[in-house]
Order: sequence, then structure tokens, then C-alpha cells
Amino acid sequence: MSEEKLFDFESITKGRGRVVIIQQSPMIDIVAAGFVSGSIVLANILYNEKLLEFQYTSDAGPVKSISFLSDQGLGVSLLASTTDSSSCGGKITLWDLNEKKIHSTLDEAHSGKQVSHIHFLQNEPVLVSSSNDGNSIKMW
Repeated sequence: MSEEKLFDFESITKGRGRVVIIQQSPMIDIVAAGFVSGSIVLANILYNEKLLEFQYTSDAGPVKSISFLSDQGLGVSLLASTTDSSSCGGKITLWDLNEKKIHSTLDEAHSGKQVSHIHFLQNEPVLVSSSNDGNSIKMW
């Protein structure tokens, strides 16, 4: 296996700090990249094109987990995310990809404990979250 770099997505990553998570969307060639700066960029990696960007407040910390809703029955396209900030107190943010804004938030999703991971179940309107601090798993 070669360690040759195939492509550099500088137009997507430039000025946002270190990439901490990448999540593929249900659409081919579309990914979400979460950055240490609290920025989330949706990009078409085939064309090296930024599609849209969401930004947490400056005290939110790095993006920790990202998941896309793949259930088309709800009539809304959502991206769920959480950050690594204690100031957010375990908040899960749901972003509306069509309206390009926050759809809703789940404040203190794990009773104020950090949310360590989130994941929408495939083709279901169910979000699962976990907390290492609270040793819990919840379904939303």
C-alpha cells in the first residue's frame, strides 16, 4: 500500500483548523467534515466544492460526532452533531440541510453529561446517543 496523497481538499479545510471527524451522507460524494474550530462543512468531494457550512459559537469547542438522517418519510433533511465542550452540557444540535439553519436542539441530552457519540439509525427516524461520562445510551 502506498502512502501517496491523492488529493488535497484545501478549499474545504483552509482556515478552519484541524479536521476531527468526517461522516459520509446518504448521498454519494457528499460528506460532512467537523473541525476543531466548531465548524461543520458539507462538501461534494468529487468536485472539491463546499456546499454549505454551519458554525457553532466560539465556546462550543471541537465537533465531536456527526450523523445524517436517512429516513425520507419525515420530509426534512437533518444532520445531527455534538461538540466536545463542557459549556454545551451534552447538547445535540439538529441542523436543517434544506433551510440551512438549526432545526432544533436536545439540551442536556444526557442530564448535563458529555455526549460522546450520536447516530441516526438507517432509514429510521431514530437518533441514538451515548455518554461515556454518564455511562448511558438513549434513543430519540
